[in-house]
Amino acid sequence: MGRLLSLLLGLAALALFGLGLIFSLVSGSTPVVIAWLATLFLSYGVLRAFGRRGAGATCVAVGLGLVASVVGNGVAIRPPSQAAMEAWYRTDPAGFDRLRERVASGAGTRAEDEALLSAAGCRGAWPGPDGSVHVFCRSWGLANQGWRAGLAWSPRPPAPLLPTLDGFPSTRVPGHDRAYARIEGDWYAVIVW
Repeated sequence: MGRLLSLLLGLAALALFGLGLIFSLVSGSTPVVIAWLATLFLSYGVLRAFGRRGAGATCVAVGLGLVASVVGNGVAIRPPSQAAMEAWYRTDPAGFDRLRERVASGAGTRAEDEALLSAAGCRGAWPGPDGSVHVFCRSWGLANQGWRAGLAWSPRPPAPLLPTLDGFPSTRVPGHDRAYARIEGDWYAVIVW
């Protein structure tokens, strides 16, 4: 009976671990993934220390990890506010203009651009087919489900142009896969879904 209970608890822990891993990866949040990896190491330590008797404790540890990842995922699912997106840009407007010029010319990014992206909490910059440049800073989801938020520079006003992106996903515009809101000049906050 004890072995059957240990087996069942071990299988439950494995299922909880899988769910927590999926929630952690979908969150796109580094702290959530790190918390989940810490849960993995804690669970391994419990099993090493207590053997089969530790199966129940492992199930509890993995269950707590699942709760932490679900809560973290719920926090990560909310896109940043318009003010937060504007703050990314305001870390160094002149630096973002230099980044835009290099990316638009096809020169790619340099070490100073990577430092700027890191300081602003952003991940990368890409040229658009229309001469625009997009800088993505936050994301949530897997594959084509979720959203990405960032900055965009465009020589002409992009569409759809909204007064604010606050309130997403209610700000979604039918027939479009993204929305913009002006920050200043030719710089815009953008959410792509």
